[in-house]
Amino acid sequence: MLTLALGSSAVYSLFSKPHASPDDALLQRAQNESHEASQKLRPLLRGVTIADLPKISQQLQQFEAKGSRIRLLLGPVDEKGSFYFVSSWAAGSADAERQDLISDGIIDRLAEICHSQQTFSLLHHPASGRKTEATAVSPLTTQMGCWAVVTTLSGSDFSATAPMMPAASD
Repeated sequence: MLTLALGSSAVYSLFSKPHASPDDALLQRAQNESHEASQKLRPLLRGVTIADLPKISQQLQQFEAKGSRIRLLLGPVDEKGSFYFVSSWAAGSADAERQDLISDGIIDRLAEICHSQQTFSLLHHPASGRKTEATAVSPLTTQMGCWAVVTTLSGSDFSATAPMMPAASD
């Protein structure tokens, strides 16, 4: 009987919590994917040299997911506040990627994100009229500098496949 009481209590607790909105769920997924990508890239980026940078796009292909874009930027250790576009997947033009990062306000925040060593995320509505997107930036520091792993998910691709997740308790 004790087990049933605990079980009922757990079920009540689960259903009494508010559910996350689709935007919250999208944002959480972007944060998770960005963090996961940065952890998978860590071994590669620890020993990378300037000569290895062109090969990095091959590594980003392993993170291909429906509705997901990943971009990698580097803030060299000896150039405080400067960030360079290294690669992206699914590959777009470097100029278009740069413009997206500027218009979404990511570029202006990179130095702060790297300094805090905390994942940053935001929701935005692209000018192109597409559905809401979530972008998350996970910093990763190596001897070369601070790598920014930027993951963007489209709400239109996410909403059809993602289950609703309970909101975090405060």
